[in-house]
Amino acid sequence: MIDILNNKIKVFLSALMLVLFILTTHVFADIGLSTKLFAEFYSETINFQRDGNNTITSAHLLEGIKLSVPNISTMDIYLKQRYGSDANRDYWNNRGEFALGARLRFFKKIYLAFFYEYIQGRYIGQVNSKNPNPYGSHFEDTRYGLIFWQGLDREYKHRWKKSFPLSFWDEIYADALFLKKDHNNIISYTNIKAGGRLARVYKTVIDVYLVSYFGIDKNKDFWNNKIEYGFGFRMIPWSDLCLSLFIENLNGTFIDKNGRYENPYGKNYTDKRIGLLFWHGLGF
Repeated sequence: MIDILNNKIKVFLSALMLVLFILTTHVFADIGLSTKLFAEFYSETINFQRDGNNTITSAHLLEGIKLSVPNISTMDIYLKQRYGSDANRDYWNNRGEFALGARLRFFKKIYLAFFYEYIQGRYIGQVNSKNPNPYGSHFEDTRYGLIFWQGLDREYKHRWKKSFPLSFWDEIYADALFLKKDHNNIISYTNIKAGGRLARVYKTVIDVYLVSYFGIDKNKDFWNNKIEYGFGFRMIPWSDLCLSLFIENLNGTFIDKNGRYENPYGKNYTDKRIGLLFWHGLGF
């Protein structure tokens, strides 16, 4: 594993986790906070037909301590490792990161959270890249912002024997992020999916859905400012796992912002995406 932390940062992180462990076992319980260890893993691999038929993979692992105020909110303090790569070897997609972060969830029934991360990273795997890295191999970043997620699955809620076929489901993800390394940029992104269940064979399901993506940023970079919409199909091989395979056909439009970089593409475009998504979480 590539060492992306210098000795001072390693000592700081080790000391911080030791302090958190002591607080967890001796202090937090005395003031009414419940605590537990947790871990989360997320990965995605997506082929973008429009992006030179590029396949991009991103995965991250979180492990840390969850502090809970009963019936009010939770705060996660965690270490995070992230890995990204792509077939085209574009430097911005090929990097490893190590982060120390905190995440505060505001409500119990709605997932709305504020997070903050301090990151040390290194660009990797760029041999024979068409877009060589103009920066050094090592980078430092600070990221923070808001994250929102909402999901509804009527088949799961009311038992599939009563609501199948074409039971409604939806997923909404949105964020607003500050990225110091990206010239102090603020980026907002929203993804909405809504559809129905086409078929179920025991715990294997096939869905059809409408999908939209919307992005905008402060620095007016053309790749962040666009609207995409279309339809897709997904298969969930085993409904007890957050694992899905999907294919989407999209129409897109760049939003004219006259930013730092000229858009070399046409304003309107089409894309086909095929991907695999996976998430799993543990609490101890």
